[in-house]
Amino acid sequence: MAKNILIVATRKGRSVKLIIAALKKRKFNVSFLNYSSLTLKKIEHVCNEKWSFAILRDPRDVNLNFSVFQNDLLNCLKCKVLDENALKKHPYFEDKLFQYLFFKNKVHMPNTRILQKVSSKKLIKLKFPVIVKKRLGSKGRFSFLIKNKQEITKFLKKNDPSEFLLEDFENIKTDLRVVVLNNKIIASVARTPHIKKQTGFSRIGVKVESKIQISKKIKTDAIKISKSLNCDFCGIDFVIDHTNKHYFIECNLSPVFSSTEKKSNANIADKLAEFIKKKIR
Repeated sequence: MAKNILIVATRKGRSVKLIIAALKKRKFNVSFLNYSSLTLKKIEHVCNEKWSFAILRDPRDVNLNFSVFQNDLLNCLKCKVLDENALKKHPYFEDKLFQYLFFKNKVHMPNTRILQKVSSKKLIKLKFPVIVKKRLGSKGRFSFLIKNKQEITKFLKKNDPSEFLLEDFENIKTDLRVVVLNNKIIASVARTPHIKKQTGFSRIGVKVESKIQISKKIKTDAIKISKSLNCDFCGIDFVIDHTNKHYFIECNLSPVFSSTEKKSNANIADKLAEFIKKKIR
């Protein structure tokens, strides 16, 4: 009997295409839906179809948020869903404030505050530069390096401070992405941060550079984070400062991994497809 896999995402990017190809190689029938095409009636129709497995990727894209549709699908689909336990147990998983509060006493993290709760007096006394990031930002599009009090004042005038976190800037030597599948590390890469102007501010992006061997301590923290959040498949970000101390930054379900796969030769999509195949036997 044919096995039908449903993938829902905001776009059919390179990572999604790699997943689809790996699943089709294993003779699965794969259907792709864009969150933007969904309606409540269509969701009902989708949930009444027979699926063997579903992948509900990140429902946020730029200024669009389809979390309601993701939640509806999660609750009505009758098949197994990738990261189902994480999504159901931690509905605020993607909120960086939730992750900070959840992990700050478990692993090393940069000191972080809600921007809205930082008083004017404290803003003046901040040690610049600082990082301001959107609580529900997607794919690093809303992380900014703020260099002085004039910039933070300007930023506050243009943005809702309740939507952003203020994070201490660490003197970074290395930026890392660690990919974890079924609580096992399957890839780790070094990334180079870069700055790009966006809406008048310095947006922080990263470029995957090369495969890297990570320390036992980072491996331990990565597995601890994955297990704590009940993840099946996640990308975990760390930075290492010039004293070689590492900090956990955030954990992402639905990680974009095409560059990581290319640089690490890890065959991430194939390993994910094999994991799904075992899940639905």
